[in-house]
Amino acid sequence: MPLSASDWISIVNIFATSILSISVVVLTARSTKASVRTTELTEKSVELSERAIRLNEEMNKANELEQKKYKNIIRFHYVDELKRKAGSISDLISTENYALVWDKLRDPALIQTIPVPELARYFTRDEIESIVRAWENLEPVIKSFGSVFAFPKEDQARRMEHIRQQLGFPFSAVLLLLEDIVRQGIEIP
Repeated sequence: MPLSASDWISIVNIFATSILSISVVVLTARSTKASVRTTELTEKSVELSERAIRLNEEMNKANELEQKKYKNIIRFHYVDELKRKAGSISDLISTENYALVWDKLRDPALIQTIPVPELARYFTRDEIESIVRAWENLEPVIKSFGSVFAFPKEDQARRMEHIRQQLGFPFSAVLLLLEDIVRQGIEIP
């Protein structure tokens, strides 16, 4: 018995629905695989990003340590230079030789210090204040000096005592401060 038109339509319909169902199942399976693969790639991407962030943080820490090390080296150099100059001035003012003091305190290498903006990069505010205070006391002392030959010996002795009074404490304080910095460790606070 031959099939009627509606039977053929039903058969074609069943066949088309089967093909469509099989296609949907295959495409869904592919989509699921693609979705799983996308998830895996996303997880790997997140892991790589986290590694990159950790590596960047480690590099930043290493860079900060290197900069701190460099600053500590410069701080050590400045502490050494300031100790040498303050020690020379302290030794100088303890002498009775007015002519020597007069000559040495005019030496720019001895009386010039590190500029305050530079000190600010390597020292605390209190440390800077002590250092600056000592060197600021030099200027009026130097201005008050006269020629070594302009004053009699008695006046020179009186002037030396005045110089010791003006410079003794500030430079002793700086030397103690610098010794304390060395004792505690040069590291920048």
